[in-house]
Amino acid sequence: MQKIVVLPDLVVDQIAAGEVLENPASAVKELIENSIDAGATEIRVEIEGGGLQRIQIEDNGSGMNREDLALCLKRHATSKIRSAEDLGRLVTMGFRGEALAALAAVSKIELKTSNGKEGSYLAAQGSQSEQITPRPRNRGTTIEARDLFFNTPARLKFQKSAAACAAAVLKTVQTISLAHPEIAFRLLSNGKLTFDVKLSEWKKRAEEVLGPFAHEIAAPSVRGLLGRPEEGKANRSGQVLFVNQRPVFSPWIAKAVKTGFGTRMREELFPVFLLFLEVAPDAVDVNVHPQKKEVRFRDEGKIYALVQNAVIGAFQQSAPALPPVPWDFTPMPTTPFILREQPTPSIEERLPMEPCGRPLVQLGDFLLVEEEGWQLIDLKGASARLLFEEIEAPQAAVQPLIWPLEIDLQESSEEVSELLKAAKIESHPLGPKRLAIDALPSGLEPAQVSAFLQEFQGGKRDRRLAAVVTRTCRASTRAYSFEEACLIWRKLQNCEDKQYDPLGRTLAVSLTKEALKEMFR
Repeated sequence: MQKIVVLPDLVVDQIAAGEVLENPASAVKELIENSIDAGATEIRVEIEGGGLQRIQIEDNGSGMNREDLALCLKRHATSKIRSAEDLGRLVTMGFRGEALAALAAVSKIELKTSNGKEGSYLAAQGSQSEQITPRPRNRGTTIEARDLFFNTPARLKFQKSAAACAAAVLKTVQTISLAHPEIAFRLLSNGKLTFDVKLSEWKKRAEEVLGPFAHEIAAPSVRGLLGRPEEGKANRSGQVLFVNQRPVFSPWIAKAVKTGFGTRMREELFPVFLLFLEVAPDAVDVNVHPQKKEVRFRDEGKIYALVQNAVIGAFQQSAPALPPVPWDFTPMPTTPFILREQPTPSIEERLPMEPCGRPLVQLGDFLLVEEEGWQLIDLKGASARLLFEEIEAPQAAVQPLIWPLEIDLQESSEEVSELLKAAKIESHPLGPKRLAIDALPSGLEPAQVSAFLQEFQGGKRDRRLAAVVTRTCRASTRAYSFEEACLIWRKLQNCEDKQYDPLGRTLAVSLTKEALKEMFR
């Protein structure tokens, strides 16, 4: 009996799709890159069900004629390269001609496109295309993909929740927008506008998406922004790197940035940065990863030194800056009022009063606020309240991890994985008693996961989440910066219950002049 067979085209396409398209976010990334290569200045993204139910990308790019539309869904059909030699001088985002073919293999896809002269429409399902028909449209392309992975149940089974997928799509769109301030981006999730940026210059776009930074890198071939050393994170979630406008991941370049920080940052922390590296196309290989997430440089030592020296120069040239609030992937609030021994009027004018009071000074894990007298805020208790309400929210914000956290267990990994869904922690088993954590609720740091997991497994079901969140936050040895303390206090004002932690302990103690006088009699 014959053992070796040639796989059908559909199976080949589905295998290729597994390499190119991991999840809805990777599909959105590939489609946006096509729009960028088409010269679009406006890109609109719509998703439903985190992108698993529906993804639609609409642009005002160059569009396609009828002949190009007939070829665009075929494997390795591309307008970007003509020979293997072209791979050494790539200047476009996409080039292999795999994305559309892969998407068509695992979804129900519709394309409407116009080159400004003629409009055309094409539908396909599982790589089976219908006939192309005329369809009026302005110049540009609209691609809609429904029921992602409908014919690959094994792939669909391992997709995260709709909320986690939507969060990953948002992060993808935000990240790409950083490298293209000349393009307006808009993202709607289940009909709700979640991201909207207009055309701007790169530093303004960075502040819109990431919030303020303290230092600017301006060196040949390298530009970017750096967070303050004390704002370093316990993981690499605050690091964004672009090589020739392509978002990539490189622990090696991240190490060069960390080396540039020198002794300014604690050894166990990772610096926060936004970095744009421009190199000659033939000096970098972008074809080493199926999803183009990694790159390889021809002269790694030269690039390492270039980045390190650029960071050192940024600290040497930067003037003292107002302390920004902690870095995140959402616009940050206004910098808090800071009481100084010799206040400078021009600085005080730039730091507006808070509507419900103002922070005065941090006392360890407590913040003194001037508000109808004085209030002493318990920062650890407030952190527990914030995390608890975030997890309890119907649409809890979930932060995907760049690298999953792998944890050994005493119990069944499948049972623990199901149990953790109540805490909005996305995970999947790696073995009978080994678990990978994929995404965490906003506010839960990766460094807290181990303690959180131990408490969550052993806690009683009655008020288990409240008890675990409170114990985890109060047991943390993390030292808050003044900016973090102010941010916690401001976020607390929007909580449903801003007076007590999840277990009912008070979060603030009032201090009056009369009470202080009484203490010293």
